[in-house]
Amino acid sequence: MATAGLKVGTNSMIESSFRATPSAPGNFEALLLDGNKLMHYWRDNSTAGFPWHPTVAVSAASTGPACLIQSSFKGSPSSPGNFEALVLEGNNLWHYWRDNSTAGFPWSKTVVVSASATGQATMIQSSFRSNPNSPGNFEALVPEGNNLWHYWRDNSTPGFPWHKTVVVSAASTGPACLIQSSFKGTQSSPGNFEALVLEGKDLWHYWRDNSTAGFPWHKTVVVSAVSTGPASLIQSSFRGTPTSLGNFEALVLEGGNLWHYWRDSSTAGFPWNRSVVADALARGPATLIESSFGAAGQPGNFEALTQQAPFVWHHWRNNSAAGFPWAATVPL
Repeated sequence: MATAGLKVGTNSMIESSFRATPSAPGNFEALLLDGNKLMHYWRDNSTAGFPWHPTVAVSAASTGPACLIQSSFKGSPSSPGNFEALVLEGNNLWHYWRDNSTAGFPWSKTVVVSASATGQATMIQSSFRSNPNSPGNFEALVPEGNNLWHYWRDNSTPGFPWHKTVVVSAASTGPACLIQSSFKGTQSSPGNFEALVLEGKDLWHYWRDNSTAGFPWHKTVVVSAVSTGPASLIQSSFRGTPTSLGNFEALVLEGGNLWHYWRDSSTAGFPWNRSVVADALARGPATLIESSFGAAGQPGNFEALTQQAPFVWHHWRNNSAAGFPWAATVPL
């Protein structure tokens, strides 16, 4: 049954490794805000009709959308990786995690990453690690006023300390989105970090050079000059040639229209292209993933949760059909 009043964040949905059978796609997992309750929802991708289920309140004091990843931390070799989330409670940005190797899958509240956060954070697990046997570090972009700070968690050191490093943008006006791409300066260097950062109505593409000493951030191009909210970003399996890198895909809010943009990673200059409206009734930002649903040999479908007052809707793009049509399915 649809629940009114839910809010979605830009990086609040994943496809997890939970599945009922080895051949089924992984379930979708989402963190959605309902008042001050941050609710965990999941979609059963092994059951006909693919029903969404609300489960537990991760936080009863949340004051904004959260971000969600599945990490490589696990209690046993056979258990799924834990879920990790950054949750805003006032100006405190808390790190929560769900133990996916324990019955009941308990969520735990750990440490305050930032005590000055003013908006939703975005988080990834990167390929940076101090030794080959350590899990990759966590990386986060956290708005603190107009300063968008890069934080990282050292997953090779006991206690897993968080570190505040540099200001990526001193003119940020909303949450950012962050990925690690397959672009790299050398074969042995980690892939670069890529971010879409809102500065007024300009949505800027930033990237961090992970092959150069000091790991400098670079401000490149305006993806949209009429953006009215934060964007969501992925690197997809679409590519112009078999040897080129995957394109970037973004959902960008422009008034009541949620536009799909994509960056051509096989053309010189890497141009951004504005393509189609994925949701013409949008009332807030969306979250975007590429799933394992799709025809054999074709890219996985795009899946999005979008805000349409008073509901959150699930949209998807059929990446196996001519024209790549977007369709709305059900409100959560």
